[in-house]
Amino acid sequence: MLASSYTNTFPPLFVLGKSLIFGNETGVSLDGDVMLSIGEVRNNWLDLIRNVKKHDAVIARIPAVERAVSTVLMDINVVHRKFQPKVTAEGYERHLRRLATSLGDYRGRGGYPKEWPPTLKNFQLVVETESGPLMLSPTGQFIVPASCPAFLLVNFISENLMKAMELLHTYQSNKHLERGLHAQCMKLLKLASLEKDDNITPDLMISCCERFLSAKSEATNLNPLMENIVTLMAGLQVKVTHFYSILSHGEVCIPWDWKP
Repeated sequence: MLASSYTNTFPPLFVLGKSLIFGNETGVSLDGDVMLSIGEVRNNWLDLIRNVKKHDAVIARIPAVERAVSTVLMDINVVHRKFQPKVTAEGYERHLRRLATSLGDYRGRGGYPKEWPPTLKNFQLVVETESGPLMLSPTGQFIVPASCPAFLLVNFISENLMKAMELLHTYQSNKHLERGLHAQCMKLLKLASLEKDDNITPDLMISCCERFLSAKSEATNLNPLMENIVTLMAGLQVKVTHFYSILSHGEVCIPWDWKP
């Protein structure tokens, strides 16, 4: 409807080479996608689309601002969560600058705790929206809202450094194990493909793959039920999720904790 109302001025999205996402914010995402808030008026949408190329400069600045946060927090790695909600590049840049300023002021007043290691380069920090919980992710990342006072973040890091390291090591180990089990399942079960939903963590995928391989082992030992399951799986496109379903293109969704 927007395109038909402004035929003389509206540039087709395919010319821009951008994806279009309807959500709660209007702007351009970190991936360069055009985000349109369903609560905005059409003129605001049109204004963004007309000037979308100007946002490329903001996206280009993001790595430098992330490095600024990293530098002020002892070389910690500033990363993005795989399942992080879409945010505008302008908003994310604003959050990073706010946190960098807060941490810089804290460091200038007295420095970081003496018990910290000489560098935090082995740890990961995710900067999220204005408000939200300060937490440690299951993969060992420090998740911090941009509005978090520096002293709270510093205290939280101090209290969770060891736990974060343990989680990071477990995650890296699980990723390696997951790749090996995935290869075995593909080969032994003769699958066409074996994928997983974004919210299936390595430990859940490992559990699922081990179930697959156990079924294959039982089938080899002439368990009729398992033999049928393994036979039916040959040639399938399998996606590990939290539910059972068959998608329109033939992909079979199986929960990670599936049972015969």
